Amino acid sequence: MMVDMFANTANAILIIREQQNTRYIHDCTKSFCHATGFKQEDLIGSKLMDMPDSASNDFWPLIDRMCVTISGRKPEVQAEFDLVMPGDFHIFAEIHLKTLRYANESYYLLTLKDRSEHKWIHDFLLQQRIEMSLILTSTGSITSMRSYHEPMPFDRQTISMVPGQRFVADCDRDRVRAFLSTLRSRGDTAPRPLTFKLQLFEDQYNAYALIKPFFYADGTFRCFAILILTVEAIEQTEAGKPSKKMKIAMEEYSQDETSDPSFKLRLLMLKRNMTVTKLAESTQISLTTISNIRNGKIKKPQRLTAHLIAEQLGVSPDDIWGPL
Repeated sequence: MMVDMFANTANAILIIREQQNTRYIHDCTKSFCHATGFKQEDLIGSKLMDMPDSASNDFWPLIDRMCVTISGRKPEVQAEFDLVMPGDFHIFAEIHLKTLRYANESYYLLTLKDRSEHKWIHDFLLQQRIEMSLILTSTGSITSMRSYHEPMPFDRQTISMVPGQRFVADCDRDRVRAFLSTLRSRGDTAPRPLTFKLQLFEDQYNAYALIKPFFYADGTFRCFAILILTVEAIEQTEAGKPSKKMKIAMEEYSQDETSDPSFKLRLLMLKRNMTVTKLAESTQISLTTISNIRNGKIKKPQRLTAHLIAEQLGVSPDDIWGPL
């Protein structure tokens, strides 16, 4: 089967075959079933519009309409949707669809990413001030960390190499671990408050956080989204000043952060209440490109792209990226 081409990927992939303007589900990865809650045996061979829940669930009609929009001039489309999966499970999905030729037949390759935790963080930001957010995986590693008002006093690029528990003071580590384990085992997605001592180098801070667990549609645990709402320094060095390592880190990284275009772009989008989807729609720039610019994967976009984004945010491209 064609899905063997993607056997080693963890991505949620669905392959659609088109015959005489009718679209069939040809194959899918186990990760797709994992993420959506659909069973592989119920998918393969079915017409998109003949899925049992097509009348009550907009998921399959949306995919069918995305397939229709693809043409020779537009071989790829991206979109974000609020979707309902089996068991009334809601996710906020980023969907990328492109054409695929295989054995002289026409196929569509659909990749689905569950962005529910990022959507929750963004919606919360519109309601209340937070200092930073982070995503903690099932293995305890940090995959995303964002600051919103002040630059981070440490290197973000090395964060993913450090276990999340290293940022919790020794005295609180067991309590925090037990708290997360309880949230994970309950299967309850309600956000819960937690106060703990945040450890950065030799310095500790009293942190007040809100933690929300996220699960795959099949019920297995996926990640924690953690919002640090307040951070207060604990005076443990001379005159309450940061330790020498912290001062070095602040000197090395704070300047880089404030001048980082992705940091500036996040702040501007937050101030303008502008989501990635809204910005993509208003500029006609692909969702993937906007996301990569916002996350810092694209440091300097093309001149036209930069101009379109800046125009929508009411600033000059130089205000975000400097001279292009």
